Amino acid sequence: MSFSNLIYNEQLWERDRKGAYDQLSLFHERDQIIASLSGELERIAAQAEAALTTNPFASIKEGHLKLKRRDALEISPGVARLRRVIETSLPRVRIEDLLRDVDRRCGFSRAFQPLSGYESRPENIYSTLLALLIAHGTNLGMAAMGQSAQGITVDMLLPPVVSPGGDSQGSQRRPC
Repeated sequence: MSFSNLIYNEQLWERDRKGAYDQLSLFHERDQIIASLSGELERIAAQAEAALTTNPFASIKEGHLKLKRRDALEISPGVARLRRVIETSLPRVRIEDLLRDVDRRCGFSRAFQPLSGYESRPENIYSTLLALLIAHGTNLGMAAMGQSAQGITVDMLLPPVVSPGGDSQGSQRRPC
């Protein structure tokens, strides 16, 4: 016996369904639901199409949405000057400094733990973690990160492999 039959058996449901649908303002048949939704979609699509004829920002060309302007609003010369002043006044922030600041605030780096059976290398572990996050998060890659980050080498970013010919400190490494 199904759960729904414990609450309402088939005969009772057939008897009371119309009243329940009426009370909830639901359609009685799926064809009516589909027809109603299709009609509503057609009505809204027609309204949108009609509104696009006078829209200064977008139109429909050959069945595709075409944007008429890059920005929604024209940028006045005063706003352009203000943007330049703000942009030149703000200090450049290096991404690793931003990650350190975020970590100081929320401590996300504590969530990174060594794999079971692996001892992490104590040499520059925090900077290496940040470099790995940047390398993977920006799609920069480990080779480029190892060449551009001060105090970080490509060798530090490569994952160690524990195998019969190597040790857990990474004397043998997987290629990138």
